[in-house]
Amino acid sequence: MSLRVLLLTGGYEGHERPVHYGQLAEIFAGEAGADLRITRDLAVLTPESLREYHVIVNWSTFVWPTEQQVAALIGAVEGGVGFLGIHGATATFWNSELYMRFVGSTFQSHPPIKTFRVEIADRAHPITAGVDDFDVEDERYVLGGSPEEFAEMARLSIEGRDRAQVRSTSKAPLDPSLHVLARSEGQPLLYIKETGRGRLHYNALGHDERSLGHPAVRRLLIQGLRWVNRE
Repeated sequence: MSLRVLLLTGGYEGHERPVHYGQLAEIFAGEAGADLRITRDLAVLTPESLREYHVIVNWSTFVWPTEQQVAALIGAVEGGVGFLGIHGATATFWNSELYMRFVGSTFQSHPPIKTFRVEIADRAHPITAGVDDFDVEDERYVLGGSPEEFAEMARLSIEGRDRAQVRSTSKAPLDPSLHVLARSEGQPLLYIKETGRGRLHYNALGHDERSLGHPAVRRLLIQGLRWVNRE
């Protein structure tokens, strides 16, 4: 049976260019051989629809789901569906405290796009297997947030406050219970967790083709996809 993958997109136009879709399709459908569905329609987030997939990949940025859609997503993963969050997956669903708790962090800031070194922190993990430290041109995210901050971010988002104000609420460092696989300049970039019967992996890399076209980034994404699917 082929690996059925749902790729959620939508939101911020800077992550919604044809090159993004092309690169992501090459990675997941081409190199990983997945049966890939790409959609920006969050109506797909129902218990019935999500039973069709082995892995959900969230690529969306600044998208607001309903409570029922978040519940369906989390329920699917807790039931055994894999979850892979890429780049903007920590800068989306900010109206949902449950989602932010589920993913484990929010995007707090990033310096201008630059070249930086990705340092593998756990070389024994299947996601990072065979990947050495490498340089990449990308947005180097700062990640973090506490449950109390997630609750406040959700409240401000629901009130319609601007994204800068919402984002500024998150100041706490990354939860130390999350297992970090790679860092750059002291900041965590890749981490994993398990929730219920499902696996979750977040990879902060991938702003555009400069990163998504990098062989090491592509390998990390493919191996991340396989890990959350328990391959």
